[in-house]
Amino acid sequence: MRYRIVEKVAKGGMATVYVAHDMRLDRIVAVKVMHQNLDEEGNFAERFVREGRSAAKLSHPNVVAVYDQDEDDGVAFLAMEYIEGHTLRDTIQSQAPLGAAKALAYIEPILSAMTAAHAVGIVHRDIKPENVLITTGAASISQRVKVADFGLARVMTNNSHDATTGNLVGTVSYLAPELVTESKSGPRSDVYAAGVVLYELLTGRKPHSGPSPVDIAYKHVHEDVPPPSKAAPGIPRYVDALVARATARDPELRPADAGVLLRMVNRVMATLSAGIFDDPELTADLALPSAGAPDKPAQAANGTEAPTRAHDESAAESTAVLPALGLPPSGPSGPPPGRPPGPAAPPPGMGLPAAGRLPLSEPEENVRIAPTPTQPKQRRSMPATWKGPVAIGAAVVAVALVATGLWWFIDGRYERVPSVAGLSRAEATTQLQNAGFEVSANTEFSDTVAKGIVIDSDPGRDDKALPGSTVEISVSKGVEEYSVPKVKGMLADDAQDEIQDLGLTVGDPIEKFNDNVPEGHVINSQPRAGTLVRPGKTVVLVISKGPAPVDIVDWTGRSAERAKKSLEADGLVVEIQEEENQTARPGTVLSQSPNSGTLPKGETVTLVVAKGPAAVPVPSVVGQHKDTAKQTLEAAGFKVKEEAEGGINLGLGYVTRQEPAGGEAPYGSEITIWLN
Repeated sequence: MRYRIVEKVAKGGMATVYVAHDMRLDRIVAVKVMHQNLDEEGNFAERFVREGRSAAKLSHPNVVAVYDQDEDDGVAFLAMEYIEGHTLRDTIQSQAPLGAAKALAYIEPILSAMTAAHAVGIVHRDIKPENVLITTGAASISQRVKVADFGLARVMTNNSHDATTGNLVGTVSYLAPELVTESKSGPRSDVYAAGVVLYELLTGRKPHSGPSPVDIAYKHVHEDVPPPSKAAPGIPRYVDALVARATARDPELRPADAGVLLRMVNRVMATLSAGIFDDPELTADLALPSAGAPDKPAQAANGTEAPTRAHDESAAESTAVLPALGLPPSGPSGPPPGRPPGPAAPPPGMGLPAAGRLPLSEPEENVRIAPTPTQPKQRRSMPATWKGPVAIGAAVVAVALVATGLWWFIDGRYERVPSVAGLSRAEATTQLQNAGFEVSANTEFSDTVAKGIVIDSDPGRDDKALPGSTVEISVSKGVEEYSVPKVKGMLADDAQDEIQDLGLTVGDPIEKFNDNVPEGHVINSQPRAGTLVRPGKTVVLVISKGPAPVDIVDWTGRSAERAKKSLEADGLVVEIQEEENQTARPGTVLSQSPNSGTLPKGETVTLVVAKGPAAVPVPSVVGQHKDTAKQTLEAAGFKVKEEAEGGINLGLGYVTRQEPAGGEAPYGSEITIWLN
């Protein structure tokens, strides 16, 4: 075995990542092990293998290196460079919005890694903050950023459509529109994802959100990524233009690959470093082609070339505002000669007059009297008594028109949003649509509002909105509760991940001996599986310490047969070693190891058991004097018993017979001699 697993560090949709020790090269690596269940659900194993092959082609300081690719008992795995640090997602959650300079400092090495990939024909297809690792210890951000996880990478072809599966693969918040509509990927789809990551670094939020992945994907197709400065004021316009260019919905309007976008980013970073906040030329260069200046300059009424917006910034602003206010721009029927150019007076009920002033009638001194050859014609002037009332009336009419225009612009064109709080989702949708509004919905938990009932809306009760605009309703998902998952029999680490993924807290574990559950696995949980609990509830795992240890009894000097039965009943293994002994009864335990303390079940106890004395030759002592006979027999290892011969006994003390009379007898056994 080359890799020894040290600990689990992460679990993703395709694989689990472990820290491991490479025994052959004596180094720490990260081992990514594919989930076995995914191999049965399509070509996940193929994608997993492709990750190793794709990443192995790349040698770049901002790409996580892949060392090895293999399988163990049918389970595919990759051995990769181990990065000690955190992900870009952690940086966004703790620091975003980062500001333009720092955000670009993070995106620059990501694009550098992508440029190397695109250069060898590899599209990453899953650029997102979770796949960007930030190492510790390096001096600069560019040296600390590493792009990982080429699990979705595929070699570029003329047609990147996945015809074998038709699956849409990737992370929905970063999917380019063409991936959603046509499942086509290429360098431009990676560019789009990088633009979304840049937006998130600048604002701390994703550009599109919705109640489901389908809703988010729909927005990527039908809605532009908004300017970052809208969510984070203070961002230069050329940075807005950079994000818009990278995230253009039409892939043909985006940079062709990461290398092109990297050059744009480097130019923006240089401009920021120079302290230039507003650079119209750079903004125009980065702007989408459809958003640039017109191909031909506008023509004035007399045929001469009119000033373009690039020369008159205030005019551009005015031109942009006029249509929104419903005011026609000046043109051939514009102001008479001698009067400064400006917008014409608004029609009744529309907008404000130029410069916010009341319109005045033509001054009398500007009226000419046409002479005649005979007698000058006198211009009939208004009676003096009429001049005052007419002027007042004109002023009143003008004020009324202005007031009407203000009322319409500020309030009159808006409709009151009906109150839908407390209604069902269907009822609220019907009521809002009948009032002329579009409806979008999101769901959230509520402790006070029943499931399926509208909590509130935005705009809310008594607010006003333009007819046809969208009202977002928040629908209750009910009380936020989760069912404690079934973790019995799981490894403790896996069970902890399962519980924490639900937003629950794992408390200090309880360890118990258990004969049926292996050591390190879960016996049960408190509360038990299936119990409904609130977020943050602490779940305590009861972890097995394996079988309880056995107290050792010393069987020395006692029956080996009884000792063996007792020790085996306690779950121990008994090993018998026989040893010859001249004094102990055969089958007696001479010694035991261990003979005290405790042992885990399944461990071995060794018993040394007496085998009994060996058989030795019996010497013949018939005819010998008893003293000599006794000495001979004892020297041979026997005990001697004396008996008087029956009948006539002369008392001479000589051996007349012995039992046994010859052959062999156990060493230490008794020999009987008869004396006369």
